[in-house]
Amino acid sequence: MGAPVRRVGLDEELGCEGYFGFGTGFALGARHAPMKDGESACNLCSRKQGCWERHKARVREQVPDLVDHFKELVRQCGGDAARAVVFYSAMVGGGPDPYTLVAAGNAQDGALVGQGGKPKDRGPWTLPWPIGKKLP
Repeated sequence: MGAPVRRVGLDEELGCEGYFGFGTGFALGARHAPMKDGESACNLCSRKQGCWERHKARVREQVPDLVDHFKELVRQCGGDAARAVVFYSAMVGGGPDPYTLVAAGNAQDGALVGQGGKPKDRGPWTLPWPIGKKLP
């Protein structure tokens, strides 16, 4: 018998911590992987909390005014972020909050990479590929 095979999670394979949504997009694009019990790859990842925090820091760097506005809405909603998302969406004509918006772009980029492509050109905020760049 040979040595046991060490399974590597997507977070290790891709180095995508801090780009919340990327692993889910990659899994769907490369493997057409179904979600387990309705959960995405990113929500099942063992590093999801740290990833989400780094993701929020990136979003704050990209669109600080929108993040400040959203945080103020959360405060006005008594700290209820889910309720604030509804108000934010109504205010911007049905769009998602800034964190979800960037996560959706990350998922799109993950799917593109999973299909053998590269991340979409988003100007200075284009995801580096391979990722490997240290995040805040």
